[in-house]
Amino acid sequence: QTERNLPTIANVDARDFSDLACWLIVQIGPISLNVTTPLADMRPSLVYVDVETGDLLEEHVLAPELHQLSIRHIAIASGDTVVFGCQYRGPEQDAPALVGFHRRGETPVIVEASGETQGGLRNYIGSVAADSGGSIVAASAPKGGLITYWDVPIGTWREGAISGLVT
Repeated sequence: QTERNLPTIANVDARDFSDLACWLIVQIGPISLNVTTPLADMRPSLVYVDVETGDLLEEHVLAPELHQLSIRHIAIASGDTVVFGCQYRGPEQDAPALVGFHRRGETPVIVEASGETQGGLRNYIGSVAADSGGSIVAASAPKGGLITYWDVPIGTWREGAISGLVT
């Protein structure tokens, strides 16, 4: 329970975010194990909901050309930045960007790692987690056996990745 007697949300830590107790972020995949929606009709999005009223605060649908991405994992980092990891359901050789950054009131931005590392993600981010200061996010790519690092304040991939640690 939080100080305002609201339920604690899994994977959200107690760092001092400006209004963390007032809103909840929900990622809308929409890929599931039992896909019933045609890939062409999918609309991956981030939705912000007021915890007390249930009101929709913001909805950010990714660009139509990103419809084959499914937002799978989120972490809240410094500056109330939501970092999200995606799964791609298209041709394996495409290797699209899979890690995104968002702040309320702005447009989500999805960024790539460099060439070989981007391909090594194998179209799936398994988890994202922020460091204690919120300025670095680790994103695992279990299918590729990689852990990558992302610089939150500038919204970019950090050179280098650890490989062979994820099985």
